[in-house]
Amino acid sequence: YSVRASASGYLPRITTEIEILPKQKSRVEIQLVSATDFLQTSSKDSRLNKNTFNPGKGENLVVGYRVKTSGVYKITIHGITGMAVKTLVNETLPAGSDIMKEWDGRGDDGAELRVGIYIISFEGPGGRELKKVILSK
Repeated sequence: YSVRASASGYLPRITTEIEILPKQKSRVEIQLVSATDFLQTSSKDSRLNKNTFNPGKGENLVVGYRVKTSGVYKITIHGITGMAVKTLVNETLPAGSDIMKEWDGRGDDGAELRVGIYIISFEGPGGRELKKVILSK
């Protein structure tokens, strides 16, 4: 079996290969990581929980951003050609906010995107940062 645990403000976690024996009580402990803890593990303002993910196996990409200056922030996912395929954030945020969004490998239209390389663009008052991610199947 596999178990997915999630809670508001925490990174989701999937635990796999759980064995449950008949007529026996089973206990699964899953430790969740808060958005603040997730972002503190990086020296940069932006963070990804992984560089490769497979939505077909229930994996989502978690994108985090620490807002240092109030202003308009935008987190966009682009295909390798540069065309925007998904907008995760496009809003005015106060200083001190921690943004954490999940991407399930789908575009803004809800369609599953192709396997390949995608660029995550983090834009805000302090400039722009790009990160590369691989969507696999």
